[in-house]
Amino acid sequence: MPVISGKAYWPKLHTPMGSPMSPDDKRYSIDVGNLDKKNIKSAKDAGLVVKIDDPDSGKANAGMRGSYVTLKSYGFDYNGDVNPKPPLVDANNKQCDDEMYHTLGNGSDVNVKFTGKVTKAGFQMFLLQGVQVVSLVAYDNPNSTEEDVNFDVVDGGFSEESRVTEDAPF
Repeated sequence: MPVISGKAYWPKLHTPMGSPMSPDDKRYSIDVGNLDKKNIKSAKDAGLVVKIDDPDSGKANAGMRGSYVTLKSYGFDYNGDVNPKPPLVDANNKQCDDEMYHTLGNGSDVNVKFTGKVTKAGFQMFLLQGVQVVSLVAYDNPNSTEEDVNFDVVDGGFSEESRVTEDAPF
């Protein structure tokens, strides 16, 4: 199985997610960026499309991935059942716990295994098989903090308790 090494960007390994263009096509995915010449050659030799993150595109975080590839695997099987998460292992090949799937952040050094196959329609397809974390940059998930998220009370503002619920006219 081929391996690509680089920096992890936008890892979606904990839950299959759709994209803005295909919200119902939920997949596990990871961008492997900042590829060196050796990994660019390996990717191209395998048939992967190596993209360039244009720093002048005007998009948020533009240019941080450099040369990169995107690897995905199906989130659901043909019966609609959730496929298992891709393996996520540490540098010693030990399976990481579920929390690590949420902790893997942009800029982490990773090795990513993938397979390629030709579809019935004749297209080359690549499937993410697993991720090894070589050096971790932890994602600071704002949803996991214990900080107080309550707002100050606004006198005279909207109150859920005062909302009048009417029956629907149909």
